[in-house]
Amino acid sequence: MVVKGRFSVEVVNAVTKIPFKEHVSRCGEHYAEVEPEAEYFLRVDVGGQPRRRDNEEVYIDFEVDGVDLDYCIFMTPKDEPYLCGSYEQSNGRAIDCALQFVTPQRSKTTSASSSPAVGKEGTISVSFHTAVFDGMEIREDFKSTEVASAWSGAGARKVKSNCKVVRSGQGAFAHEYEVSTGLCKRFRPGKHLETIYLKYCTALGLIHAGILPQPPIWELARMKERAKQRALDMTADAFVSVSRGLECKLYDLTQDEDDHGDDCLENSSWRIPRKPRFRRTHHSLNRTGR
Repeated sequence: MVVKGRFSVEVVNAVTKIPFKEHVSRCGEHYAEVEPEAEYFLRVDVGGQPRRRDNEEVYIDFEVDGVDLDYCIFMTPKDEPYLCGSYEQSNGRAIDCALQFVTPQRSKTTSASSSPAVGKEGTISVSFHTAVFDGMEIREDFKSTEVASAWSGAGARKVKSNCKVVRSGQGAFAHEYEVSTGLCKRFRPGKHLETIYLKYCTALGLIHAGILPQPPIWELARMKERAKQRALDMTADAFVSVSRGLECKLYDLTQDEDDHGDDCLENSSWRIPRKPRFRRTHHSLNRTGR
C-alpha cells in the first residue's frame, strides 16, 4: 500500500481482494510484484488513519500505463475504500470491471519500427483533488477508456516478449450493481491535494531492474560455470605442458603382423603385448551346454 497523508492506493487481486506484494526501490519508488494473466483492482482510500468522519468530497481520477481512464469518482473520508478498474453504466446499471496484467502485444497494423519501446514495468497514477460542485446533470450511459494501445487490445497478435514484461488490459471479473437514474451531482477538480504513483512488474522483471536480489541458485549456477571453465582451462594447459615434454614415435601398422616376427611391438622404452589370434573352429561353433 502506498500511503501519502490520508490518501492510499494499493493493487489487489480482483478475486481474492488480497494485495499484491510491494517493494520499495532505493530512490523510494513503490513496485507491486504481479503475475501475468492475474486480474486486479485499485483499492483507493481517502479516510486516513485514524479515519476522518467529515463530508469533504474528494475528486479522484486515474491513469494506467499512461492511458487516462476518462472517468472519476467522488469520495468522502467516511466512505469505505473503493475498488476501481474500468467502469461502465447503462440503463440504471453500473459495472466495475477488473483490469488484467497481460503480455505486451503489437497491433497487426503497427510495424515493429513504429511501435513504442516497452519497459520492464507498468505505471499507475492516481490523482486527488478537492471536488468543486458544478451543478446538476442527467445521468447518461457511459463507458470508460479501455487500457489498450499499439501493444495491447482487440485484434492484436502476440509478439515475442520476455515473461518479465507485463502491461494492463481488460479483465473479465466484474461487479454489477444498480445506480440511480435522472439528475445527479456534477463535480469538477479543484485544488490539487496529492498524486500517488505506483509501478508494477513480475518478480523476474524486478530482479533484472535491481529491485529484488538475485536468488542464491543464480549465484550457484554462475559459480559452477566459473569452476567448470577453470577446470577446462587447467586441463588444456596441462595437456599442452605434457605434450611438449613427450617424444612420440610412429609405427607403420599397415604391414601384416607376421612380418614383425615377435609377439610384440618393441622400442627402446616400452612394450605393447599383441593379442593372440582367435580362430573359429567347427567345435566352437556347435558347442552347447550340458
